[in-house]
Order: sequence, then structure tokens, then C-alpha cells
Amino acid sequence: MSFVVFVYVFLFVIGLCLGSFLNVLIDRWPNDKSLKGRSHCDYCKKTLGLVDLIPVVSFIVLRGRCRRCHKKLSWQYPLVELGAGLLFVLTFYLFRHYPVSFGQTSFLIDNVIPAEIPFFNLLFIMVLLPFLIAIFMIDLKYSLILDRVIMPVIYLTLGFYVFEVFYYGFRGYHALLLNPLGKYLVGVNNQYFYSLVLRFAQPLIVSLAVGIFVALFFVLLIIISRGRGLGLGDIRLGFWLGLLLGYPKIITGLFLSFFLGGIAAFILLVLRRKKFGETVPLAPFLIIGTYISLFFGNQIITWYMQRFL
Repeated sequence: MSFVVFVYVFLFVIGLCLGSFLNVLIDRWPNDKSLKGRSHCDYCKKTLGLVDLIPVVSFIVLRGRCRRCHKKLSWQYPLVELGAGLLFVLTFYLFRHYPVSFGQTSFLIDNVIPAEIPFFNLLFIMVLLPFLIAIFMIDLKYSLILDRVIMPVIYLTLGFYVFEVFYYGFRGYHALLLNPLGKYLVGVNNQYFYSLVLRFAQPLIVSLAVGIFVALFFVLLIIISRGRGLGLGDIRLGFWLGLLLGYPKIITGLFLSFFLGGIAAFILLVLRRKKFGETVPLAPFLIIGTYISLFFGNQIITWYMQRFL
């Protein structure tokens, strides 16, 4: 077995396990329940054993029923577990073929690519995935975007960006010291390191501005719709999407989100699952649009400009 195949299998198993944990979070947090305590059947309340908790496998072996009361279990459990495993594998595959560069590393990637840049970015995206799944499912199931889920994502993203600013600032400064001309520049201007950090901080400032702009856009939508179907959670989610994608990827992210949401709403109306005027959860489509734009946002914009402009 090659190392790459091992990584795929490892990520799939990690995704399955995280999906099992996310099912607990999705069921408990919206109902103000603690994550502490053993899992139990929703019907007979019996505590689940190890044989009941093997991701996907337990659901298949038990034929989707509780081992004790034989009530049918929700398909949410195996779908979230399997979806999380496949999403981890897909993300690794896409990153190998379409590396994601955030604003702080765009200058470095255009000139020189230190080995740790792809690793840091991949690790950051992998850490985000469980949060994305939780936001997706909770809004889909309860029409809620919980602060305890979205706020850590915002802080995590800000922390990662600030880390990149100073880390690559130090890397650039160290590289200068190894070069005679660089030593001369540092000697002439001992503030050169701070100017280098400021240069890396500029994309972060732009991303913050984009996040604020998207948040204000959602505020406007709430005012226009008089709060129907949108709330403070959507504003925070919009801010995070702008912060994560930056410009110009946020354009494709929002377009794809509303386009896919519109198609889904139309299908639900045709199938009479929704009535005209009823709301459809927006966060799942924002998550899908963001994920697509994260990897293909620039390519979509380039294709559109070459095709239509």
C-alpha cells in the first residue's frame, strides 16, 4: 500500500469517527444538552454499547434499528458519518490537485513555495471541516446557526491568518539575513521586518473588509425580508465566509450559494414539499458554495471573464 493510499484510508476513518461525534453534537447542542454522558436510544433510552456505535457498520449490521427496542433509527447517523469520511478524502484529493492559497500566502506562492505552506493550509481546512458539517446539518435540521459553533470558526480563522502573517514575516526576514543584499537592507533599515509583516498583513485587512461587507449585505437582506428566514447567525456566517474566501472568491461563493439555494427552493415547490413564501435554510447552500469556491473560485471567475467579457 502506497503512502498516499494510506493517507486516504486514514482520513476516511478519521472522518467516520468525527462524523459519529458530530451526530451527538447535532442532536444535543440545539436542544441545550451537554455533550457529556453516554449515547442512548431516542426511543427506549437504553445506553448504547460499543457494538451500537461503530460508524456506519453498526447501522448496517443492525439494519437501521435499535438493538433493544427495534425502533427505526434516523438515516442522519450513517449519512453524516459516511459524508464526513468522504469529505475528508475529497478535500485531500482536491488539495493535491488544486492547492488552496489564502491571502497571506499569495505573494509567497507567486514567488517561492516553502514546503510547509501547503501543509499548514491543508491542516487548516481539515480542522474547519467538522465545523462546516455541524453548521450544515444543524441549520438543515433546526434552522439554527449556533454561536457556539460559528464563533470558534471565526476565531480559528482569524488566529490562523495572524499566525501566517507573523510566521511568514519571520521566514522572509530570516531569508533576508542569509543574503548579502538582504543583510544590507536590514542594516540600513532596522524596521524592515515590521514593513515585511505589514506587507503580509495587507491581505488580512482586505479579508476583514470583505467579511464586514458580506455581513452588512446580510443585514440588508434581513431588513428587506423583515427577518424572515435570516438571523444573527447568518450575519456571523456571512462575515466568516468573506473572511475565509476574501476577494474575489467571495463573488463565486455567494453566487453559487444563492443559485443552488434557488434551485433547491424551486424543486421543493414543484414537489409541494414547501409552499410559496416558506423559507429554506440558507446555511447549507452557503457551506456548499464556499467549499466549491475555496478550490475553484478563481478558475470559475477566469472562465467567466474569458467566456463572456
